[in-house]
Amino acid sequence: MYEYVYYANKELDFPLSANILVTNSNKEIEDEDFIVSNSKDIHAQHIAFEIDYYINHSKDTIAQKIKNIEKLYDISASRFDLSKEMLYSQDVANKVLLVCSDEEKREFLKKSLPDEFDLFHVPANIIKKITGHIGNLSVTVDDDGKNVEIQVDQIVWFDALQIALNQSGTQDPNESSIDDVLANLRENIKYTIYDKTICQYDGRREEICSKCEDVCPTVAITKDDATKTLSFSQIDCKGCGGCISVCPSGALEYAPSGRDSIFEMAKFFKGHIPLILPQIMEIDTLDVSLKENVLPFVIDGEKFLHEGTLLTLLQESGSQVVFYTSILSKG
Repeated sequence: MYEYVYYANKELDFPLSANILVTNSNKEIEDEDFIVSNSKDIHAQHIAFEIDYYINHSKDTIAQKIKNIEKLYDISASRFDLSKEMLYSQDVANKVLLVCSDEEKREFLKKSLPDEFDLFHVPANIIKKITGHIGNLSVTVDDDGKNVEIQVDQIVWFDALQIALNQSGTQDPNESSIDDVLANLRENIKYTIYDKTICQYDGRREEICSKCEDVCPTVAITKDDATKTLSFSQIDCKGCGGCISVCPSGALEYAPSGRDSIFEMAKFFKGHIPLILPQIMEIDTLDVSLKENVLPFVIDGEKFLHEGTLLTLLQESGSQVVFYTSILSKG
């Protein structure tokens, strides 16, 4: 039984390790479940896009590639085995608030199925307040001078204002497309792990630190200055990881790639130059060549790197570390 699979329409110019099933037909294995795959066309627990990126862009010799491709599979498997990830799900019904012009409403209805949604349509200028999260949103609107609350599961807002983006559940077709919005009505959100026993905010007499709340782009982290406690709304977490990077005590940890996971994955980079690539860089379309001995290290959130992560990679690799990103966190 294989845990690793490599799928491609064309054959490779060199063999892979015997631990990796190589196939050019996904129909033959459509009922099988793998731990790591290079392609989203194969059902696996983890999709490692860095494998094809490495194959197509590395200057390593063929012998080096064969060894390093297996390492990339092992790194992904370690991430999966040691992940503390928990997915928070929320029942999402079909009540949708559509905030747009009449013309944009017509375009939206053309793309959606008949009676697909229990749809409420309002103009943006009457919306006064939004609370809750995906699957449980309360929208206050001005109805001829009276405040009326509308309960919906999701909001589709063309050119969404910040009031709609502070909590989960709002999608803006102008940021992607109507088709993308319709395809992403349900979503599970990754979360962070919090240890209040070493938090520099929790239970203090005076406010020493609340950096995580300061950098959170949503309402996933809120603080209560009266009790000096932090509250976490996992469903509102976008998984960016900014809070981890600014936490001075290590009280916050990124669940999919926590400290134990990072330490184990870092061991595979001994003798290599780690090239850190956040998923936001779209590695499957990235066209950047890799010098010999450079091994990609793909991370989920673009901001979750703590200084301890970088020091671990430096120590284990014995090399410089390259971080290729369009976003740097305040941490």
